[in-house]
Amino acid sequence: MRNTLSLLVATISSILIANLVAAQESQQYLSPSTNASFPYAPPEAPHGHSSTYAEGVLRGSAVLVQALGNYELESAQAASIGEDAYSKYLDNKVKHVRTAFAVEDIRRDHYHSERIARKLHTLELRQVNRMLELQEALEYQLTDYDLDWETGTVYWPAMASSPQFARHRQEVERMMARITAYGSYVPEQERTKLAKACDRFRDTLYQEMLARGGNKVPTVRAEYDAVARLLKGLEYSPVLLSQASGETLSMN
Repeated sequence: MRNTLSLLVATISSILIANLVAAQESQQYLSPSTNASFPYAPPEAPHGHSSTYAEGVLRGSAVLVQALGNYELESAQAASIGEDAYSKYLDNKVKHVRTAFAVEDIRRDHYHSERIARKLHTLELRQVNRMLELQEALEYQLTDYDLDWETGTVYWPAMASSPQFARHRQEVERMMARITAYGSYVPEQERTKLAKACDRFRDTLYQEMLARGGNKVPTVRAEYDAVARLLKGLEYSPVLLSQASGETLSMN
């Protein structure tokens, strides 16, 4: 009996000494704080601190493990939220690109619509101008006694047949021969040259009329008016040539 009690006392003493040594060694690495473990103290510790240093170490380890777990959980949640936010960002980019393409399509359609409208407006103006030009050309329409429509030969009145106007007559006749050779289509450049040649001839005749007292002599004025009308008819002859060849004024 005495031997058993002595053995028990020795065993307990060894355990206490071992715990004390371990606590002293651990104290070099940890600084226990009752405040650190208080928020996590279980209901059985109403005093607000661990009963022993070892309990404090275990509680601190538990808090550390729990903090690490919370960190991993919150990191995973943050990653999930980040992925969701990035996914929404990509969706917004896709919507932005689609919107940009849609706006570009609308802008392109609007441009084409405006372009077509401008072309139609230009075509309508051309048709109106051609109709007005034809109407005026008919007012100065020449007869076979004024012009040979096949050769371009011009039958000049007496006032224009004077030798002093030979250069003007030859210039106009040259232009008329080329224009009648073109037929239904006369280049705009040729029409411009003909108009300028007729204007020069008419200006020269007007000066001659004034020199002969045309403002006071009706016969002289009448001769000038006849030649001026002939020259005006020659200017519009390409329009009538195109109509005589079957060209229409429709938009088709």
